Amino acid sequence: GQILTVVYFLYYLINPLISKWWDNLLN
Repeated sequence: GQILTVVYFLYYLINPLISKWWDNLLN
């Protein structure tokens, strides 16, 4: 459960950065 919690935390923390990078890549 600990690892799963860390994975979710990292996902929600990094997700906005990935989305911004992906938008820049497509454009």
